[in-house]
Amino acid sequence: MDLSWISQLRYMLSVFDHLNKLNESIQGANVGGDIFSVSGKISSFKVKLQMWQNNISNSSFSNFPHFDNYLKECCWEELEPGLEQKMKKLILDHLCVLSQNFNKYFPKELHNSLLKEKWIVNPFVEDYEAGLDEDLIEVLVELKERLAIMPTTYLSEKGFSCLVDIKKLKKD
Repeated sequence: MDLSWISQLRYMLSVFDHLNKLNESIQGANVGGDIFSVSGKISSFKVKLQMWQNNISNSSFSNFPHFDNYLKECCWEELEPGLEQKMKKLILDHLCVLSQNFNKYFPKELHNSLLKEKWIVNPFVEDYEAGLDEDLIEVLVELKERLAIMPTTYLSEKGFSCLVDIKKLKKD
């Protein structure tokens, strides 16, 4: 039995579980709501990657339950004594690359620039109305009401599919 290969597989299974949860939280039926919450979820995931690297450095694999459970069950200490150190290095290298890619595709500057525009969601949370012209306040309120707050088209597509299904049922 190749403990190293199975360990890598178990680790990747745990990583894909985390990535799938992130993906489901930003699209699909339980969509995050708006680009600001999606950006926040991605930023939170980037922080988790750093936390996971720290935990792995301290030989804590609890963030990767499939891998952690396998290590507890497989008697690696007897069969392959260097497995934990080998996997620790492999996981740290992978998390580093994953973190670099997330930072490349979702730079912190983009998240920070979005935060500056968060007033669009609720223009009166901050004290923006102080010193603003009444006409501008009306425009802000109207803008908020007209904005489509969907980061993906999933909900529109799902609604359209339901209408098509209803129309087919009425024909039958």
